[in-house]
Amino acid sequence: MFQRNEDGTPNLRMLCYSSQKALDYLLQGCVDSWDNGKPVSWVTTTCVTVSPGDYRVHCHCEACAPLFEPDRAPYGTASKVMGLFVKRMCEEVKRRWPGKAVLYLPYWNYTDCPEEIEFPDNLQIQMCTMAFGLMRQPEARGRMERSLRAWSRKVGGPVTTWEYSHRLPEWTCAPVQYPHLVQDYYRANRDVLAGSFLNGGMIGEWSAAAPTDYVWMKVLWNPDVDVDAILDALCTRLFGKASATSREFLRLAADRWEKAPWPQGLGDAGKVDPPVFAATWPPEVVTRLTQLRDQARAEIGDDALSRRRFDYLTWTFDGFLKEAAGVAAAAQPE
Repeated sequence: MFQRNEDGTPNLRMLCYSSQKALDYLLQGCVDSWDNGKPVSWVTTTCVTVSPGDYRVHCHCEACAPLFEPDRAPYGTASKVMGLFVKRMCEEVKRRWPGKAVLYLPYWNYTDCPEEIEFPDNLQIQMCTMAFGLMRQPEARGRMERSLRAWSRKVGGPVTTWEYSHRLPEWTCAPVQYPHLVQDYYRANRDVLAGSFLNGGMIGEWSAAAPTDYVWMKVLWNPDVDVDAILDALCTRLFGKASATSREFLRLAADRWEKAPWPQGLGDAGKVDPPVFAATWPPEVVTRLTQLRDQARAEIGDDALSRRRFDYLTWTFDGFLKEAAGVAAAAQPE
């Protein structure tokens, strides 16, 4: 039932997706929920979910090992393993519970669609992508979008995505904003997207990245909204006398992340390496952002509510200044 490590020992964190016992275990959840009315964590009123633990799928058992495809790294080495399991799950659910769906979460090394496998018509997809701010990289974004479109073709309709809005704020205190990138992505993929789940969950995102997230909520309803008008209104409503300065702060932050040339690419986890940090926020940009931050604070004056709001937006900024100083110091010749 459990994935086998290379030495043959069981990995109790992961199911074996060639195992009949694993299939029976998930199907028993359907029996418990749909037939007997019991609460089951992986079964809803309309679907059963197939979502491995938060690790790569790599089982070394006799059934899984031949299906593992190293040449499809990094996003497809286990796509066939998972695809065949999901197909079996769909077939059994359709036979026993007509009208119910199987919701599958392609992720890790099984994100890519196994186009050689045909699935029953009760499959629904919610595909995990990458640290969303890194979609500014054409190659990385292109790969995600190709997988997204392949899954849409496979199920014959729109799919949902699992987007990582938190990944950049968990690695850096910098004022990362990418509202126009969000809009461009949803405009370009509106024909295959049913919607998205945003994997947030940390204060750095909810505060420093809040303007991008706010635009994101609007774009999910309508990809053709006026992004800059939304940010104009946000600053006017939140920051009082500092609305124009705070808007300039956000504009510069977005311009740097969305447009600054990078000397290298970044991996999909979203960790900002020093060369990219230095290219995105060189000393003159750090200085200008600091001036705008300080000017906005001065303009707010004794407006306590606007100050709390602006402090919330910029609460990681002093940490950003320390990061910038560290990157600059490390770049100095010894």
